Amino acid sequence: MINYFNIRTAEHINRVKNNMILMEGYKNLELQSLEKRGEIHDQSKLVEPERSGYIWLTWWHYCKKQGVHFNHPEGAQELVELSVDHHLKSNLHHPECHLKSNDMSWLDIVEMVCDWTAMSQEYNQGSCLSYVQQNIQKWNFNEQKVQDIFDTISEIDKRLQKKI
Repeated sequence: MINYFNIRTAEHINRVKNNMILMEGYKNLELQSLEKRGEIHDQSKLVEPERSGYIWLTWWHYCKKQGVHFNHPEGAQELVELSVDHHLKSNLHHPECHLKSNDMSWLDIVEMVCDWTAMSQEYNQGSCLSYVQQNIQKWNFNEQKVQDIFDTISEIDKRLQKKI
């Protein structure tokens, strides 16, 4: 479990980092700031109070993907919930970290989209567009921020397509 968590998390961080680098110049974002954000992306999952909960959550997703039934041991689900809550409220690429979701900077939005894209890449789903279309309303972004997010998705998809 722990080994799988370490490998999967490192791979995810690496995908996000590569996606961030790909966005150089978008909205005048400089490579150095994109690389720096990519380097620290999800590092909070590697230490408490997040690590233990994310080990359980990552294993649950692994089992689900493999079609294996898995129940958390007693107390683990609460630990997962606390870990996720801490993560969302402690990392700028999550709307929950901001007093208002619309306070997210361009760098925050790009990292968020790169994160979603990395998840889509992990699950071989192509663009994160359908995920975002299904979930965007839960963050209460205003109309302009929603447009900014969809424009960013379009831009990363275009840049990834050029890379192929």
